Amino acid sequence: MTHSTHAQLVADVHRELKSQLPGFIVRTQQQQMMTAALRLFMGEKVGLVEAPTGTGKSLGYLIPGLVAAQLDKRTLVVSTATASLQDQLAKDIPMLSQAFVACGGQPIRMAVAKGRERHVCPHRLDDATSTRDMFNGQEDADLDTAARMFEAKQWNGLRDTAPVRFSSDQWRRINNTSATCTGKRCHLYEDCPYYLTQEAIRNSDVVITNHDYLLSCLAHIPSSPLAQEGTIYVFDEAHHLGTKLLGTFARRLDLGLFPAELLTRFASSPAVQGGEG
Repeated sequence: MTHSTHAQLVADVHRELKSQLPGFIVRTQQQQMMTAALRLFMGEKVGLVEAPTGTGKSLGYLIPGLVAAQLDKRTLVVSTATASLQDQLAKDIPMLSQAFVACGGQPIRMAVAKGRERHVCPHRLDDATSTRDMFNGQEDADLDTAARMFEAKQWNGLRDTAPVRFSSDQWRRINNTSATCTGKRCHLYEDCPYYLTQEAIRNSDVVITNHDYLLSCLAHIPSSPLAQEGTIYVFDEAHHLGTKLLGTFARRLDLGLFPAELLTRFASSPAVQGGEG
């Protein structure tokens, strides 16, 4: 696909949004951002964009990012610092999907990726509801409600959308953890919200995630669908990113654990002293 083809679809979708949304304002800065973002995405380059409040940054990267993802068969991964922005972006995608279809594009396939432990474990939920404690009547009732709605597919298994407000202790009884998960050996594997999300990510045009989860995948799980070659990454709220990067990738080296003679030999080496060799 040529740049002109991509640019035309970006312009068409932007124009369609104006007709769909009463009061939609076309901002010059937003258009400039879309042009710059499209060039970066198509050229697979790194860029930094800073824009004031009111520019419409989300659409400024979502529209060109989705165009590049669909036309070039790539995945757009949008990472945020806060759960509230993550949820807001997820609500915007259906509107953009309608605009894409109206312009001759394909419906947008989306997945929302959150940390493993934000998902319920069906097996642990089943175990929790099969036992009763005479002193935990309300807790048992909450678990029964959650289990009933999960079985009826009225709850997607994410803590954020749970039909009851779980305490931290309650949630730790039923959430998915790498220590307790048996993966494909579990008889409830096909109904597991965490693995259903992983499958949705592999088949999505756009994945809405957060800095903590994305960086954890990039650092520790190279096989993650979020770490595939050719992926387009957008870090929204990037002013939080430096701290997140240090928290994920920094390592501490305790020199006191090394033999003294080894440290002396290293300190006197030409490479350390600035010489050659």
